[in-house]
Amino acid sequence: MVRRRATSPGSPPRSAFLVGFSKWASGTLDNALYPVLFLDYLCSDGGLVLSPPARSPAMLALTYLNFRGLHLVGLSALALTAFSLSPFVALTVLAVPKIRP
Repeated sequence: MVRRRATSPGSPPRSAFLVGFSKWASGTLDNALYPVLFLDYLCSDGGLVLSPPARSPAMLALTYLNFRGLHLVGLSALALTAFSLSPFVALTVLAVPKIRP
């Protein structure tokens, strides 16, 4: 098995540590932002109004989804997509018999 290096072969171990740490830190901080951004989107512009005591459980639920991994987040996104499209599917099914050829 060939090991790949994130830095050039002549660089000192300190730079390899800094590259690895910066990749880990950016990934961790990036993943931590998604629940906050999603709740901010829901609560902005007169959308979903959550009181501060209700925001904490919602934030914990979204953080738990994010913590569990990409597979669970993907399944949640698919469920949300199906839920969002269900009214359009229902209206289409109800409208098809009323179409005059």
